[in-house]
Amino acid sequence: MESVNKEQLTISETHPWRVIPSLIDGLVPLQRKVLHTLLQQKSRREIKVDQLAGSVTALFTRNVDHQEIEESIIKLAQSFVGANNINYLEPLGWFGSRRQGGKDAAKGRFIYTKLSDLTCVVFSAQDESILIRRLRKNKPGEPRTYVPALPTILVNGYNASGHDWQTCIPPYNPKDIIQNLRRRVRGNSKSDMQPMKPWFRSWTGQVENVNQTHYSMAGKTERISENVVEVTELPPRLWTQDFKSQLDKLASEPSPTVKTYTEHPATRGVRFVIELEDSHKDATIQRSLEARLGLHKIITTDNLVALDASGQVQKYATDLDILEDFFLSRFRSYERKRYLQFSTMRQDLTKWTDQSRFVKLLLGGDINIAEDRDILVANLIQHGLIPVENYDNIFVTKKRKRDVDCKPTVLGYEHLFDMTVASMMPGPMHELELLITSKKEEIAELEQKSVEDMWEADLDAIEEAWNQQLEFDRTHPHPICKRCRGLGCAP
Repeated sequence: MESVNKEQLTISETHPWRVIPSLIDGLVPLQRKVLHTLLQQKSRREIKVDQLAGSVTALFTRNVDHQEIEESIIKLAQSFVGANNINYLEPLGWFGSRRQGGKDAAKGRFIYTKLSDLTCVVFSAQDESILIRRLRKNKPGEPRTYVPALPTILVNGYNASGHDWQTCIPPYNPKDIIQNLRRRVRGNSKSDMQPMKPWFRSWTGQVENVNQTHYSMAGKTERISENVVEVTELPPRLWTQDFKSQLDKLASEPSPTVKTYTEHPATRGVRFVIELEDSHKDATIQRSLEARLGLHKIITTDNLVALDASGQVQKYATDLDILEDFFLSRFRSYERKRYLQFSTMRQDLTKWTDQSRFVKLLLGGDINIAEDRDILVANLIQHGLIPVENYDNIFVTKKRKRDVDCKPTVLGYEHLFDMTVASMMPGPMHELELLITSKKEEIAELEQKSVEDMWEADLDAIEEAWNQQLEFDRTHPHPICKRCRGLGCAP
């Protein structure tokens, strides 16, 4: 068993699970409720953001700000550089840009959203059986955590702070995460996993190791003449408007660094042409100039705080410790998933096989349903038809429960005596035999699959969907405002 380098923390937050993300799905409850609301819908139609916020409000047992929910929905859909590596929702409208870090997004009543294709792969419907859901008015609500096949907390990262705690988890490349998970799934140890560097989708700057817990994220600059510098990329989450303010400040100092600058429209990244004062035109002070322009940003991994699988606040030493703890927890989930799939398949096979045998016995005169109930049950058992528990409805409404109680049937044999006469005709019976054959093949196929095979198949599906997303990004640059061409609309 591999060890995980982590330390349990005690913080003053009354409800830490409301503000600290889960190691398993990287979400806090508000985000989880948003995804649950959309994943439960049978159709993936577009929905207005403020309308979606209203639906999410119904899942809360406490008062919650409608604007807070709207902002959370908008953040889940943002896809500009520095926002999300995987945006769970589609931004159908103006959801903001890197110019102001998303604060320039339109109001919720003007924009629409829906689940992205990648989200439906990451949060697979096949994992429904192993989700532990909260009860809302005696009905299943949102899960305590979703169970994606990879730790999405490392995909999108998370930043938050409180009175005596802080969490700062940078985002990483999904491909690097998948490769490390594959190493563990295939039997390698934690020490065989490769170090990962922070990574931001569509960002073109440079990452350098400062030490084990600090990384330097540098923008891109190029001298196009002796005293003219072109900036084509900024450090992640240094928003364009903030960079302009920094340039204005440097140009207005008593000993200015910047003489003038011009911002040009760019479909990808940014583009600033900066004319320097003569005292800063020496190419040997290029790095100090970049630092003065704010083009170097340090990202630290000293505060990797998250909730573990049991809901305890943990501080992890490295990103690989998060990955390892996720692996150990998710492996147990896959074992449970495989067991439940076997149980469901065998239950279906038993049900259909018994129905087929029951019809043959009934039509052959071996069973008389006009007999007393006790005699009938004994006769059924004698022919190998064992009563089974009805798992069809775990959560039964009052109306359904009343209907079930009043319905005359033989307890344990509902799947037989609920059959209609039409279902016993040759055509339906032939279809039932085909279902039985198909289910036997599914069981045989699942018996050949190990937990590792199931996990790798899910990782393959996510990787394929991720590659499609990257290709879409390549052919469809992030939209810019047609009015100002991305240079900031005049007030």
